[in-house]
Amino acid sequence: MLSARAGRRVLLVFAGTLLALAGCQPPVTEVSGTIKLKGQPPKMKGLEINFMGVDGKPAGAAINPEDGTYAATDVRSGEVKVYFVFVDAKKVGADKSRPIKPPSGKDGGVPKGSGDSEAKNPIPMKFRDASTTDITTTLKAGQKNTFDYDFKELHNPAPAVP
Repeated sequence: MLSARAGRRVLLVFAGTLLALAGCQPPVTEVSGTIKLKGQPPKMKGLEINFMGVDGKPAGAAINPEDGTYAATDVRSGEVKVYFVFVDAKKVGADKSRPIKPPSGKDGGVPKGSGDSEAKNPIPMKFRDASTTDITTTLKAGQKNTFDYDFKELHNPAPAVP
């Protein structure tokens, strides 16, 4: 059996370990900017920008279709991967409170069985998933970060065969 003194040491080491583990998460920050499609605002509803930190937790925001602006809060600081999701409001329902979730495949977060969404999504396939995107940026804690991006090339799906 442990003495009272040894028991306190074990408790202090355990508490210190918990505090150290809790402090391992990078602090959160804000990021805003403008996303363009070939130099123009998207002019379509349903585009979202997402940031995935080393902890694997995504955070993001809807992109304003009129001017391409967005503002995301609670984004992990440090180096993050940037990817984009298209949510067809007609297919999903106009749920503006939809939480940002990591995509479940390389479909850009579009629900299965929504072929029309694929035709409408202008984002190139490789930028639709955190595992395939090569867009990264470094976000600094305690600062308002800016990330702007202009897609020079857009996704053009093959026409549907009748």
